[in-house]
Amino acid sequence: MGFAQHSKRDEVIEEYLTPHQEWSIEAAVEQLQLEQKIMTIDVSKAFDLICFCILQRHLFAECGDAFRKKLLAIQHKIRRRGFAWLQREVEPKLLQSAA
Repeated sequence: MGFAQHSKRDEVIEEYLTPHQEWSIEAAVEQLQLEQKIMTIDVSKAFDLICFCILQRHLFAECGDAFRKKLLAIQHKIRRRGFAWLQREVEPKLLQSAA
């Protein structure tokens, strides 16, 4: 996906992600993969879980609705605790919401 034009809407989290926000998440996942925090096989799952985290107001609530702040907090947590943390703590909530 190419770079999308940035707007004020991209700075806040609403009920859905903008194309620019999705692009930012893809870039974050790629960076984590380069840092070997996410294995290639988990890239798609990481993208889905990070999107879910961002859209859930109760997850990383201290970041409020600031998109960049929340994305950076998620990246920091993955760097400190590993991708397994995201799978263990967030994936069950994602699966529950889909049911």
